[in-house]
Amino acid sequence: MNKNNTILISLLCWAISGWAQTLPITTHSAEAKTAYEQGLQYQDHAQTALAKKAFEKALKADPHCLMAEFQVATFSPQSEFRTVMQKIREKVDAANLSEGERLYLAIQFANQDGNFQEGQAKTQELAQLFPKDPRVQLPAAFLFYFNGQLKEAIEKFEQIQQMDPSYVPVYNILGYAYKDSGNLEKADWAFKRSIQLNPENPNVYDSYGEFLLKRGQFEESISYYEKAIKTDPLFPSAVMGIASNYLHLNQFENAQARLDAALSIAPDDQIKSGIFWAKAVVYADQGKWDKSIQALNANLELSIQNGNAIIISRDRSDLARLLAEAGQWDQAEKTLRLAIKDVSESNIQANFIELRCQAHTADLATLFAMQGQFEKAQALQSEFMTWAEASGQGFMIQQGHEIQGLIDLGKGNYAGAVQALEQATTGDAYVMYRLALAYQGLGNRQKAHEMANYVWTYRGNLNFRYSFVRHRAKQLLADLKS
Repeated sequence: MNKNNTILISLLCWAISGWAQTLPITTHSAEAKTAYEQGLQYQDHAQTALAKKAFEKALKADPHCLMAEFQVATFSPQSEFRTVMQKIREKVDAANLSEGERLYLAIQFANQDGNFQEGQAKTQELAQLFPKDPRVQLPAAFLFYFNGQLKEAIEKFEQIQQMDPSYVPVYNILGYAYKDSGNLEKADWAFKRSIQLNPENPNVYDSYGEFLLKRGQFEESISYYEKAIKTDPLFPSAVMGIASNYLHLNQFENAQARLDAALSIAPDDQIKSGIFWAKAVVYADQGKWDKSIQALNANLELSIQNGNAIIISRDRSDLARLLAEAGQWDQAEKTLRLAIKDVSESNIQANFIELRCQAHTADLATLFAMQGQFEKAQALQSEFMTWAEASGQGFMIQQGHEIQGLIDLGKGNYAGAVQALEQATTGDAYVMYRLALAYQGLGNRQKAHEMANYVWTYRGNLNFRYSFVRHRAKQLLADLKS
């Protein structure tokens, strides 16, 4: 249906009439419509508990309102979400829905199935149908940001902000886009505006805390993360953010103490799992491999109890990489082989199985490259790269280049390593450190110093890839000066 056409709704149902400005909700109940729109308002302000209640009220007022049923489903536990969504799928064909609603639900189904290209295409199609709806426009604009098209993303975000200056969600992502483009003054404004509009939302303080962290303003960053925790004592990313600041300050005991305090009051295994993961990263940064492996095994045990095959697969990847960095090659390979076996035998959708198995193929290629088994690494890299290019997965293609760079670096082909690594993930500390080594091998001490200094002065949240190379970059800088 053309975006300028009137949306035709059955006489049996009550919905938005006239020219389509926003995505409609088809319902015979005015009460359901009011409750649903209230739920959207609560979502905009990240008030999830209130949003859930509002959507449940809408569904109670009209049990046939499929949009309300979908929104309620998003609050389901992970173990139940797939089943609940399947019930919604089965109702779509017979449901009385507008074109926009059908398209909206088709996007959710595509993304759930891992058909991200289809989901992206339909997201853009929906945005064309409703050019004046900021809730529809924001996901479409985010695709530009996700795909690294910063200029286009910022233009879209600014259009949404101008369309509705009171629309809260746009300011946070606009802040990140400005930051990534190097416009720190505008980023500062956008994050502060987000706080002004939504002071009860812990995420706005968390985001500004991360912004300050990346500027090296560690004490001020901690203060904003503390504000997030004051609003929500167990806001996970704020706890991680405080630990990240302490890591950059080399105050490792403070980092672990803060994580231990959060662990002592963690209400569920999901939060506990994340805290164990963070503890493992801090230990890895110190080179305390045994303690790091112990913490990450605790994280993995909780994931296994939860039973989510994708999360288990991801956690085994982290554990294998950690074991490899610790020099425990055989155990690392066994962990990856088990990950492939488990995910292959799981009951998740076939495309997710393929995605995770290919990710583990890349993990194995990296492991063999680190060990100097270049023939094995090259064979797996070629297999993985063929798949990545055929699937159009940009991040995976970058990962393929990274593996090729590791192989070339290990073989002493420094020019090849530079060429490959420069096509890998831009700005990633692990990649930049390997680039520094490649330039050192070429005798280009200036470029090697530039890359190593980037890594040592990098400011970001906890992650293994950074912890593996941070202190190595510092040592490399010292070596380059001698």
